[in-house]
Amino acid sequence: MRVCIAAGGTGGHIYPATALAKEILKDPDSEVLFVGTTTRMEAKLLPEAGFPYFGIEVQGVANRRLLGKVLPLAQIAKAYFVMKKKLKEYRPDIVVGFGNYISVPVILAAKSLKIPTMIHEQNSVAGKANLYLGKAADKVVISQEDSAKDFPKTKTVLLGNPRASEAVQVPYDEKVLTDLGLDPKKKTVLIVMGSLGSESVNETMRTVLEDLAGRDYQIVFATGREGYEDTVRGLNLGDNERVLPYVDQLALMRVCELIVSRAGATSTAEIAAMGIPAILVPSPYVPNNHQHYNALSMVKRGCAMELEEKDLSAKKLEDLLDEAMNDPEKLSAMRKAAEGAGYPNAAGDILDLMKQMSRKDK
Repeated sequence: MRVCIAAGGTGGHIYPATALAKEILKDPDSEVLFVGTTTRMEAKLLPEAGFPYFGIEVQGVANRRLLGKVLPLAQIAKAYFVMKKKLKEYRPDIVVGFGNYISVPVILAAKSLKIPTMIHEQNSVAGKANLYLGKAADKVVISQEDSAKDFPKTKTVLLGNPRASEAVQVPYDEKVLTDLGLDPKKKTVLIVMGSLGSESVNETMRTVLEDLAGRDYQIVFATGREGYEDTVRGLNLGDNERVLPYVDQLALMRVCELIVSRAGATSTAEIAAMGIPAILVPSPYVPNNHQHYNALSMVKRGCAMELEEKDLSAKKLEDLLDEAMNDPEKLSAMRKAAEGAGYPNAAGDILDLMKQMSRKDK
């Protein structure tokens, strides 16, 4: 099967797309071509990962004033014709879009050529590009049932986020803790706010770490690369605490009892798939406040607690950490709820649907 995947803009779109691509490429007769912009992170990340890549010049139009939309809309129109030519050359059996404006010209070009199309929505509230494409695409795959209301019922399927399928394959290895000088027999909390970290959370964590030094549970905190020096300067850590600029998040999630993290689509998919109780601190700086709605979806299922950044204080975070880590029954109930909210077979299930839809299988 020959597949064209449109993905770009942020890791929340790119990493689920690459997880699906890896599942597709388990079949040596399959091919995947990625399409993204020429300027954003995918233009570097995807070729470096070894995927064939085609870049087009296009920008988003969300949240722009009317006059500012003229050039981006012209670029999308131009990209549509560029993609028609590319798709005629590549001859994919199916085209899949992972949201973001890059998907718009790709899916519309495929539709005009009568190539089967699918879009994937990672968040509990649909993004603008997918809201628009939901009317055109042949199938809509959603990651959380809350977003079903945003798409036509007859073409929408809840299969989960492909990133979950990668997360569940991570093995348990207590060496991840012993390498940090920590005790694998003790309960561990992982606190991470993404690769860039959060300045406000880092500042709060300085107080939290000093207050929780000596607790009978362990804390691993990733500051983000840029915030590390400021966070650790003059900080008095307990023997139960480690602060690092960056960690192997999935490996640590496998050996920890609780995670404190953002509520991006990829993070929540991994948390649910791995069955990890969570305290979610949604980023307030994302479009449509979708991390807050992702967190609410997890809270409703009983697998997470939410602490919005506007309410964040050292005392509130300390209380939530102590509440969870000192209550084994609560942690157990949250873990079971998380396991029930995950879709560990998402990548394979989406691929099965693609095979049913593709021109090759018709």
